[in-house]
Amino acid sequence: MYTEPRSTLALDDPYLGIWREGALHRVAINAAVDGLLTVRSLIEEARTVPMTALHPILRSIIENASLALYLIEPEDRDQRLLRSFNSMADDAKRARSFREKLGSSGAAEIYDRDIALIDDLLAERAALKHLSARTLALPTYTRLVMDADTFLLADPALNRISGFKLIALWQVLSGLSHGRAWAMVEALERSNAVVNEESRSGTVTATTSVAAVATFMQRGLELVESVIRLYGRRSTADYALAADIDEPW
Repeated sequence: MYTEPRSTLALDDPYLGIWREGALHRVAINAAVDGLLTVRSLIEEARTVPMTALHPILRSIIENASLALYLIEPEDRDQRLLRSFNSMADDAKRARSFREKLGSSGAAEIYDRDIALIDDLLAERAALKHLSARTLALPTYTRLVMDADTFLLADPALNRISGFKLIALWQVLSGLSHGRAWAMVEALERSNAVVNEESRSGTVTATTSVAAVATFMQRGLELVESVIRLYGRRSTADYALAADIDEPW
């Protein structure tokens, strides 16, 4: 993942401080790719497909790719930087919460330091200097995946005329990841039903079909590929945006 000088992402770097060189979006893209490789490895080596164990990984692929897309998709630099600042602030809040629950000393001080760094970066952009890092936050993952769905529909490299929407697949993957009954009923194949008339109950074997995993995998792969293509444009000088000409760096 190389960013050329004078490319859009390279010109973002001076405004990102210690988060320069893709510290936010590269992590998300790499996590999504890692999930794809893990699922492929498990499928190739396993004789059977686990009932639900793959679904959290498939879900994370969609979430991580959607986050990366959120960070680099806008053409307006202020909007793109604001999204990075939202992610920085969200990370700072979650890190503080983790440290507090871990019982670490200095959690509040570290948080204040991180927020001060973000406030300094906001001050570098005239359109953003009125904002406070303490008020910034990421959208929900529901919103991120819905936006990714819209992005995929507009991607000329993909044929999305038919097929399941990404948001629908993500919702059922979330249900399966959390062991929710409705998702099990919707997504899993059932066989070998045994009815106990006396207790008015029954048992059934629930399995995940290879076709279902393939569908989830395909949609995740499509999103990752689409995000990487966008990264290629944002990181290449030949695809620089009109506003990049005005940057002094």
